[in-house]
Amino acid sequence: MRNLIARLKLGDLAFNYKYDPALEGLLSAGVDSGLVKLKVTDLYIEGVFSNGNKFCMWNANKHYAWLKKGEIGEYRWKDARPSAHTMLRFRDAAVKFLLR
Repeated sequence: MRNLIARLKLGDLAFNYKYDPALEGLLSAGVDSGLVKLKVTDLYIEGVFSNGNKFCMWNANKHYAWLKKGEIGEYRWKDARPSAHTMLRFRDAAVKFLLR
C-alpha cells in the first residue's frame, strides 16, 4: 500500500505543458463525483469515477510531466495538463481511496 501511495506523491511541480480547460473540467467533475475503481502503476493511473467516466492518465515524471497525457471518457489529451489545484485534489482523492 505504501508503495502505491508513493507513486502518487508530488514534489515541486514545474509545468512544461499548457493548461487545458476541457481536461480541467473533466478531471474536476470526476474528482467531485468520487472514485469507484483505481489501479496505480509506475507509468499509469487507471480507474473509474462515480460519474461513470473511465480514465487512464500518465503517472511518471511527477516533477514536470505528471498527468501530461491520457484519456477521460472519450476525451484524449497529450502534452497538456489540468491546474495544479485539480492535480492535488485528484492526488488526495486517490490516496484516500487507496487507504479506505
